Amino acid sequence: MLATPSSRTAPRDELLRLVPGDVGFCLLIEDVRGHAKALLDSPFVSQFRASPMAKLIDANETQKLTLADQFLQQYLQISAQQLRDDILGDALVLAYRPGPPESPDKEAVFFLIRARNPRLLADLIERVNTLQKDSGDLKELTEQKYAGHTYHRRVEAKGISYYYLQGPIVAFASRAEALHELIDLEGRASVAEEPPLARQFRLLGVDKPLASLLVNPRAFDAHFRHKATTASAGQAKALGILMKYWEALEGLGLSVILEKDFEMTLTMRARENLLPPAARRFFAAAPGASELPRYFPAHAMLAVSGRADFAAVVEVLGGFLPDDARQAVIKAIDGSVGAIFGREFAKEILPHLGPDWGLCVVAPPGGDWFPHVLAALRVQTGRDGGDVDRKLLNAVNALTALLAFHSNGGKPGPSQQKLVVQDKVEVRYLVNDAKFPPGFRPAFALKAGYLVIGNSPDALRRFPSDALGGNGRTAGESPFLRLSFREVHRYLSDKRQPISAFAAAKHRISQEEAGRRLDGLLTALALFDSLEISKRADPERLIVSLRLRMAQPLK
Repeated sequence: MLATPSSRTAPRDELLRLVPGDVGFCLLIEDVRGHAKALLDSPFVSQFRASPMAKLIDANETQKLTLADQFLQQYLQISAQQLRDDILGDALVLAYRPGPPESPDKEAVFFLIRARNPRLLADLIERVNTLQKDSGDLKELTEQKYAGHTYHRRVEAKGISYYYLQGPIVAFASRAEALHELIDLEGRASVAEEPPLARQFRLLGVDKPLASLLVNPRAFDAHFRHKATTASAGQAKALGILMKYWEALEGLGLSVILEKDFEMTLTMRARENLLPPAARRFFAAAPGASELPRYFPAHAMLAVSGRADFAAVVEVLGGFLPDDARQAVIKAIDGSVGAIFGREFAKEILPHLGPDWGLCVVAPPGGDWFPHVLAALRVQTGRDGGDVDRKLLNAVNALTALLAFHSNGGKPGPSQQKLVVQDKVEVRYLVNDAKFPPGFRPAFALKAGYLVIGNSPDALRRFPSDALGGNGRTAGESPFLRLSFREVHRYLSDKRQPISAFAAAKHRISQEEAGRRLDGLLTALALFDSLEISKRADPERLIVSLRLRMAQPLK
């Protein structure tokens, strides 16, 4: 039978050592009890309960939760809190292993629960079986034997499943052979050794999450090869390239972490030496921190920045196309974009763009209400880049002049291109009082080694910013996106009157109604601080994190 777990063994490891290491997916959920208690006692929940948002919760939803709890107690003799804390509170695992390409029906599903209260777990399973027998959902329940162990076979209208109960652990499997494999693993496993799946989670940097999903690429290798051998010539080319990336991937993990903030992380482990050269160049540039957050205003409502080798991106995407199709795409790019930016754009211009790029949205100063929007792209100059910056500026200038000419119907009209000098920098912009919204005068210039485009000359004046942005991130992280709910709240509050007037006119509602809707949005925004997406890399992993910071901590 299952060995009695050591008091020093984490519940997650008690389950992970029973799951085959060659599964394709493994979902781990742990410490639901601790996370739930910490969240319910958190300053964030206290703030939410005191906010007008709490009053908007429909009483019917609360009634539904009460009815669900009553159902559990009436038919299963267990409360919702007992189910959460004593049954699901320690750890549970859901895993899937695909069958071989020639026998997909041999796939296996594993579901394991480690309960805090073994007696309550056994009683709950017995009551569920009784309830399903009485309802007719459970057609047959029989005991089976394997290697001296007793397990159960359940025949339902939707199929057959198996479960094995021992102490605080219950394991379900979709096939008898899969459950036998689990029992065999338990007999061979050593409590002193790290379970194979626990090692994979550790290598992916998963540390005390609420939930984490592990993807094992090797479980799907045979399916990729089978697909490639049966694909058409065009598909085979793309699948062959995709296989190179897939074979380089050693592991993929997605985690949900609930601490002071809510965080989701995507972690990738790969063997870089197996990647194509263009992909190595792309991934070498991507993890680095862009300098643009330092150039954007510190109090931006939205800031997006990154690094990319654009020539490598084109080469990576082109690698999935047959040679003739790739040449046709390059020719089409040179024939369209090249008409504005010059011949052989992909060879002469693209390699000198980047790697830094970004965008930000900032509240306007003074009496204006329309936000300032800025986009910036690094332009490399010098011996290799030559006068790429001037070529690019002239091309954008020609494009905007063409747009103005087209907007005017080929004759003098309201669309005009104008020039203003800011700190010895020429800024060109378009005006069209008849069609553009107030304050919208798209502008562009070369500033501080960047091609900068904004929704007005005043927006361009704020680049580069004297007040350094990019603050408040974890050391070693490279910011990609930051949405400041605090700054959005401040902007909407400060500009409430003109924004509500604009919304009322646009949606044909009264200004009072527009104001009420805006106040509702402000109430919701007050609960949050910021949403951040960042990335960091070490020699073994690339980690992308999404972090939702609350106005009050979750724990």
